[in-house]
Amino acid sequence: MSERKFARGLGKPGTAAQLRETVSQVVKENTELLAGFLRLISDCFEISGACNLAYSIE
Repeated sequence: MSERKFARGLGKPGTAAQLRETVSQVVKENTELLAGFLRLISDCFEISGACNLAYSIE
C-alpha cells in the first residue's frame, strides 16, 4: 500500500530528480565519513605497529 503512495508521489514534476539528488548526497556524505574512519583506523594501526604484527602472522 505505501509503495503505491510512494510511486504516485514520484509522478509530480521534479520529485524523482529531487529524490535522486537527496539519495546521492546521503551516499556521498556517508562514503566520505566511512573513508575518514578507515583512514583513522589505518593510522592507528600504523602508529601502534599492530599492522606489522597482523601481516607477520599471515
